[in-house]
Amino acid sequence: MKSADGTLPTNTALDACHGTTSVVLWDGKPTRIYHYVATIEYPYTVGCFHGTPITVTHASTLRRANR
Repeated sequence: MKSADGTLPTNTALDACHGTTSVVLWDGKPTRIYHYVATIEYPYTVGCFHGTPITVTHASTLRRANR
């Protein structure tokens, strides 16, 4: 999303998690809120997303784990 002056956001304008606080439409109303921003620079989206990778040896194992 471009800023009011027509520029795209960059990593330097965002925090470590790739977010910022600004006015966005929320339920149809302008609301000042923290939100994540996608950019054309790495990491592109959420920078603080963490998880534990898993190893799946067979597709049926994944289907059982997600039930």
